[in-house]
Amino acid sequence: MVIILGGDDNRIAQSGAEREKLWNARRSFAKVLMAMPKNFFAEDISVPIASIPEMLDRVHSLAAETGLRIPVVGHAGDGNLHPSFVFEDDQRDLIGPAVARLFADAVELGGSISGEHVLGALKRDHAVHEHSEIEFNLMRQLKRILDPSGILNPHKVFPEGPPDGAFLERQPGWRESRWRSEIGD
Repeated sequence: MVIILGGDDNRIAQSGAEREKLWNARRSFAKVLMAMPKNFFAEDISVPIASIPEMLDRVHSLAAETGLRIPVVGHAGDGNLHPSFVFEDDQRDLIGPAVARLFADAVELGGSISGEHVLGALKRDHAVHEHSEIEFNLMRQLKRILDPSGILNPHKVFPEGPPDGAFLERQPGWRESRWRSEIGD
């Protein structure tokens, strides 16, 4: 994967201690983002493993076109990617449309807008890109059977608005001075 993407660090751990050191670097990614004096918005998508290079090319193109910094970590073994949008306050208007494009690209490549951290209020409207009305009807029927009172995760599964780049504007707190998103919001 590193060679395909033109990287220069194709390190393979040679010992348990070296493997732990590499894992610690990966685990520190979120801590590094949170320590930055910037806003960040972390996402969770998945694509087929063979499409990871294409998805990363699209993320890099998106970053170049928008001027946003979008570092990505992920699980190369299952296609789960975590692009994180790092931005200044004056770039806030770019985030919603950029994330909406990211979702569309993931689905176009045969992936999902939610790799491992579910839909939630932020992604629910974009689920229409990967599920049909028949599928939503089946899901609603199952939800009514399992949750007849409608108290489990209300407003977090089924679309309630258009799948557009303005979805973040509809979220409480988005316009606050600093935005810290942890995957799974």
